[in-house]
Amino acid sequence: MRYYLTEEQVNRLEALRESEWNYHVSRDGMPHDLKPYGSDTKYMMPGRETGHFGSGTYFSTYKDSDFAREYDDSYRHGDKTFINVGGKIYRVDFDLYKNLYRVKSERQGHVLYTLCRKLNSFYSKIFFSKNYDNSANYQYIKANAEALGLKCPSYYQLTRMAQNHNGAQSFSTLFMEMNGYNGVNVSGIDYYDNTKHGSVIYDLSKTSSEFKEIPMKFKSSLLSYQPYDNTLAYDEFDDLEMSALKGNTFWFDEIGKLPKERVLRLFKNYTASEHILPSYVLSRLDEDMLRRYLRILWNDLSRDIIDDIFFMENKDSYVKAIEKARAYYYANLKEGGYYMLVELLNYHSLKMDWDLSPEEELADKKAYVEKLLSYMTRDLERYEKEYIEDYLDIKEA
Repeated sequence: MRYYLTEEQVNRLEALRESEWNYHVSRDGMPHDLKPYGSDTKYMMPGRETGHFGSGTYFSTYKDSDFAREYDDSYRHGDKTFINVGGKIYRVDFDLYKNLYRVKSERQGHVLYTLCRKLNSFYSKIFFSKNYDNSANYQYIKANAEALGLKCPSYYQLTRMAQNHNGAQSFSTLFMEMNGYNGVNVSGIDYYDNTKHGSVIYDLSKTSSEFKEIPMKFKSSLLSYQPYDNTLAYDEFDDLEMSALKGNTFWFDEIGKLPKERVLRLFKNYTASEHILPSYVLSRLDEDMLRRYLRILWNDLSRDIIDDIFFMENKDSYVKAIEKARAYYYANLKEGGYYMLVELLNYHSLKMDWDLSPEEELADKKAYVEKLLSYMTRDLERYEKEYIEDYLDIKEA
């Protein structure tokens, strides 16, 4: 005889599988002061791997620890709020904080973690660097917020939010609070229910008996795992812009079929993914699109988004592209033993008319050197100066 569980019984069993108790272990052994936003402030976020779920008191179920086994069965009929149960160990019943964002899977945790990390990066660029070029960060934020069922302001509104944020809590905290949450609950999620990440409550004084369930709306393409701190919720074959942001290349074949402004967005996203276009794609671009792409690439090279050495190792096809687009400001680029000024001079020599007289050849070379030098915004290195002297070979004139 088969026995079928009712929906209510299934839900009850699911609730029992979730940890009810969470623990906070004081690092310095000092009593907790119960103040909100007690750890991982916005000043700690740049370059930080942990704490991105928000500023507050962090917890874990410590499911394999001796003290969790001991204290899980104690105080059952006592106070369920945040209490000291022994030494530097505090315990709380998350049932009193139902307005925590509940993470139910590792993949969902990756999407939320990336969202929070990108939010803090978005804010740090504005607050610490006065850099307002946050397009790549925002695309992650918007896509992941939508997948998680969270409200996301427009790019302009989020920028204004960052400009006006004067509190000590991280920007990810502010964003989650704007969505009505007082923290993040990752109880029972192996990758996050630990002392590296953990659950967080922003303000311990805010309890709630209301449970705000957010249905997950993951897109089907998120079936494959991404790096936990760089997970983007997107439809790989429909969202070309998101695919370019992840460094995918299948959209290359669509370049000639798309409006120019959309192609430029794809270029921007692709360089933001720390990639450069291969030579066969460069050769397909007309002079205008090539010129615009090279400007996008130059901006990311200047901000160290693209590794200079990676670019210089692919220099041959780019030297031709620079010459075709007359993007001579690239002469300023140098990395290790590579000098773009020298590469351009070499390329110019190879394509010169062989019928020129020595005098005409020298005049052509001088004119080209003067052109490149007019674009230089830095002092020449000794090697470049010596190369130009040898290149002009004035003694033969």
